Amino acid sequence: MHITLNEAEKRLCLFVARSRNAAAREVAPEDALRASAQDPIFVDYEGAMGELAFSKQLGVYPKEIFEIYHRSSLDGEDPGDLTFNGLVIDVKTTVHKNGRLVSMRKNPAINMFVLLTGQDGEYDIAGGMWSSDLYLPSRYGMPPNFRKKCYSARQDELLDSRQVMESISF
Repeated sequence: MHITLNEAEKRLCLFVARSRNAAAREVAPEDALRASAQDPIFVDYEGAMGELAFSKQLGVYPKEIFEIYHRSSLDGEDPGDLTFNGLVIDVKTTVHKNGRLVSMRKNPAINMFVLLTGQDGEYDIAGGMWSSDLYLPSRYGMPPNFRKKCYSARQDELLDSRQVMESISF
């Protein structure tokens, strides 16, 4: 499934990314060292666009995207990226066509992860995984090209886009 954001949606996501980054640095400057070596604004920008793209695909208003504050999953303050049919979904975005689904730490609020691949407003749903399947000890480690340990899954381990949509639609 392919999703395209328009120019206004991309500008909105840039504002969200800058706001999120500033809020996070105020609260936790040590988080500046991320798992990825990419620019933090770029990572936040692509993340916000992925969240908006998936919300757009589902036809839901993405209110969580616009809640700009530092959300700590360790403190139980991260409610995920969107709620759909009572399920809390965390949308992960990567520019790497064969990129992994990655979660830095367990978040008990999340039911499912969805991975989007793409860049600059053009995304494909690569797949998804239930949090109970991602948060296994065997999935925790250091993926290639990462700087921190995390939970990860390769795309061939994910539910495909059709299975994701069937799993979350009742």
